Amino acid sequence: MSNQIFREYRFKFYLNALHFVVFNGQKGQEHPHTWEITIDILINKRTFMEFRKFEERIEAFLEPYQDKLMNDIPPFDIIIPTLENIVDQFANPLSEIIHDLGARLVRIEGKETPTRGYIVDFTDSDEYMNDINDFSKTAVMEIMDLVIDECLR
Repeated sequence: MSNQIFREYRFKFYLNALHFVVFNGQKGQEHPHTWEITIDILINKRTFMEFRKFEERIEAFLEPYQDKLMNDIPPFDIIIPTLENIVDQFANPLSEIIHDLGARLVRIEGKETPTRGYIVDFTDSDEYMNDINDFSKTAVMEIMDLVIDECLR
């Protein structure tokens, strides 16, 4: 079924960084990862998608962590940088960045291997649903304005 109001896009980013985890009070070995961060966003179908703006802002957000030991960088100097904690900590700031660019974050997935990932899905949250309702109303109003303008011609 065709969606007449929204388009959904997927972006993938790669975070190359080191980390260690602590098990039972014991510091594990520092080791590198190339984490794959996948972000799904929703945007008004009538809005021109400037991919580069999204990519630049998200890459700028990830930059402080690139090629660094995650455990040395807040908040991971306090919170152990497991895959789950990384995705959980990145979800809200990335949602704000995407919202500022006129879209909505649908979900964020982090993978530490091609077969192992962790997902935070926003579609069940009240904030997401309120945003989508507002977004839908705006899109419908734009469509109605176009129809009215066309009828008046």
